Amino acid sequence: VESTVGVGSVFRIFLPSLPPDVAVSPHPAASDADASSVPRGSGRVLLAEDDAAVRHGVRRMLDAAGYDVVEVADGAKAKATLDAAGGSFALLLSDIAMPSVDGRQLAHQVRARWPALPIVLMSGFADPDTLACDVPGVTLLQKPLEAATLVNAVQAARRDL
Repeated sequence: VESTVGVGSVFRIFLPSLPPDVAVSPHPAASDADASSVPRGSGRVLLAEDDAAVRHGVRRMLDAAGYDVVEVADGAKAKATLDAAGGSFALLLSDIAMPSVDGRQLAHQVRARWPALPIVLMSGFADPDTLACDVPGVTLLQKPLEAATLVNAVQAARRDL
């Protein structure tokens, strides 16, 4: 560490190098135990998430579990997609914090029009009040999500309504 008042600090970290014949995978491979612990499901899920990276990750988890996922980037597009599809979705999965129409507003609108459609809301905020939702029958999930947690919540929400 080198530090100068009024200028800043420099941190240098020295790590041992690997021999050239050692292969390193940037992403650890999922084990058979990991894949088998995620339940299988089916049905068409509408995913509303404004963060593209999160949306892609959630979609991959649901795809791998057997769901047909339609993704949109915000609540207004989710509502328009539901209107156009005539309620042909098995479940709505939405982030809470989104621009234009947020997840809570979307849940109210969807529950009024399609009272039997299961809804799962998710949030990356740790504050329990941020996660609170006054729409009956809505499942709440805390991000980040593990695949088994997500799929179990989707299945439970579909059973509970």
